[in-house]
Amino acid sequence: MIVIKGYKTELNLNNHQKTACKKHCGAARFAYNWGLAKKMAAYNLTGKSPSAIDLHRELNVLKQGSLSWLYEVSKCAPQEALRDLDKAYATFSDGLSKVTKRWVSLNSNLAGMG
Repeated sequence: MIVIKGYKTELNLNNHQKTACKKHCGAARFAYNWGLAKKMAAYNLTGKSPSAIDLHRELNVLKQGSLSWLYEVSKCAPQEALRDLDKAYATFSDGLSKVTKRWVSLNSNLAGMG
């Protein structure tokens, strides 16, 4: 018999900590959406998309200029968001390749029947 336990934890944050959490979430959301736009644009132009490392390097350059507010949060927030974006892209493309393989297989089977 397998017993799975779950734990519920409640954070009791003060106002300063709440603000810090919201800033980190906002930075991660911004980095993910910014990276997604960059990946889509690059894929449409070249058929390839930049890696999380490439995007992070570009984001670091932008941080020194117009995105200086990203210095208010840990570097890990946008960095991890870009890694998550890479994983999402890989999962999506793996799913597409599986669907394409099934579609080609189905069509070849149907063509052989006719």
